Amino acid sequence: MFAVSRQGRVKNVLSGSTLPYRPNVFAFRPQFFVDISETIEIKLDAIRRYNSQYKKFGSEVLIERVKAMAKTHGWALNCEYAECFEIIRMDDSLWV
Repeated sequence: MFAVSRQGRVKNVLSGSTLPYRPNVFAFRPQFFVDISETIEIKLDAIRRYNSQYKKFGSEVLIERVKAMAKTHGWALNCEYAECFEIIRMDDSLWV
């Protein structure tokens, strides 16, 4: 993951990916949660409209998995649905 601002390198980046972004880090450690209970249907509709990915990853099976993950994250935040992010502290070791 690389991010650059007009003034230079970004110091912190939010990542919602559960995939490793550095070769030596294999765990996703969410630190920032956002209640998406009021917008979950908009998110799911957007996924449905991204046709190539929607079909590639199982159509409504994908929707059910995304919804289940959001429900699990919501439990952690004490709401119906949530998204979580890891705050990545950018330093020179991340810039190759």
